[in-house]
Amino acid sequence: MPPSARYGGTVVVGNIGEIPDGMNNHVSQGYTASQHQNFVNLVTLVQYDEDLNPTSYLAESWEVSDDVTEITFHIRDDVYWHDGELTDAYDVAYTFKRAIDPATAFPNTAFWTHYDQGPDGVEVVDSFTVKFRMRPHADFIDPWRAMAIMPEHLLKDVPSNVLSQHPYGTVCPVGNGPFVFVEHRQDASWTFQANPAFPAGLGGRPYLDRYVYRSITEQTTLLTELLTARLDVYIAPPPDHAQAI
Repeated sequence: MPPSARYGGTVVVGNIGEIPDGMNNHVSQGYTASQHQNFVNLVTLVQYDEDLNPTSYLAESWEVSDDVTEITFHIRDDVYWHDGELTDAYDVAYTFKRAIDPATAFPNTAFWTHYDQGPDGVEVVDSFTVKFRMRPHADFIDPWRAMAIMPEHLLKDVPSNVLSQHPYGTVCPVGNGPFVFVEHRQDASWTFQANPAFPAGLGGRPYLDRYVYRSITEQTTLLTELLTARLDVYIAPPPDHAQAI
């Protein structure tokens, strides 16, 4: 089968609830939200490979000082926000500064316990290079696998203490990942479409045309929707549904 024949189609996924706070990584908590931010609409600096080793993503490379007190990320220069702005080191620095600001109420503050949270903790060396300072500690790369980068040009003027109420998360999210936000129907569904401009070096345009996440509050309804082919994937069915599936 030629690669071109693999493109197209829609996948519909069903789950028991909404995506809390949507694509707003500044304030959201919970597994469903992080999975959609990190792998659908936004990108992280690094990912893990099949052996759980960190590998490049938005950051095409990085180096750590000999004394493990500095980490410098080199950002790709071909990842665009879905409104056409280029993702750069200023976005990375902005995301970190919001995460360490107590007024933001970022839910995973333990990520940064050993990172320097003072004025010298982060330095934008140039538009595609950013340096962080820290105390030596284990798993210092892991927060950058878990925290999606957010758009400075859209949110920098929003006070930290009102980010949780900002419509960015659930009404008008602008990502930079493989899928572009199309529509959110509260307590019903989220719809995304393939990003044709996603860099070839990161996998390029997704094979799927569209991805739909449906919020369904009853597990019996989820089962029925799956068995009648109105869902392609039912996330985390209980054991008593396994035989029917």
